[in-house]
Amino acid sequence: MADVLGRVETVQAFPVKSLQAGPVTAIQLDAAGVVGDRRWAVVTDDGVLTADAAPRLREIVAMSSGSGAPLVTVPGAAEGVHGEDADRALTSVLGRPVRLAPVAAASTLDAPVHLVSRQALDAAARGEHDAADCACSLEEPRANLVLDLPDLREEQLVGRRLAVGTAVLHVLRRPNHCLGVYAEVERPGRIDAGDTVEEAADA
Repeated sequence: MADVLGRVETVQAFPVKSLQAGPVTAIQLDAAGVVGDRRWAVVTDDGVLTADAAPRLREIVAMSSGSGAPLVTVPGAAEGVHGEDADRALTSVLGRPVRLAPVAAASTLDAPVHLVSRQALDAAARGEHDAADCACSLEEPRANLVLDLPDLREEQLVGRRLAVGTAVLHVLRRPNHCLGVYAEVERPGRIDAGDTVEEAADA
């Protein structure tokens, strides 16, 4: 019987780089990572616009529409718009001409899947982690999986193969400027909130 390491607390997919994610209860993984994750970006004539250059991007929520362009919600301005309506809403809030554009899978990612533990987030909130230059919000981490791992530190996951839902992940390394760990997809599958996290059986 596989060793149960913990449980999935939250799953997240971010359709647009630098924008917030709308709530979901399950994510699907393919070989490139989370399906639909950061496969779009806000762009100008000079290239991709990031939250470092335009912090207001962090106030905007994007959700997958199931097909085509994602749905964008700008607080106080537009809710669930896409296409040219989304471009106009983004342009208005950012004060410069921008548009949504698809990007190649993995072109805006540091790694296919980002995992963070609830224990690490709680420790960082207590000031027990060095969160300087952390790219993640401690309240709303930009991780695809938030895991409850009662008996493990995140660094103990590096090098391990994890069975989560119907997927298998191989944990590669820790990020340079963020909480959590990065993993690649060894076996595509579906992960739901509430799924167990187990040691994967030998391939």
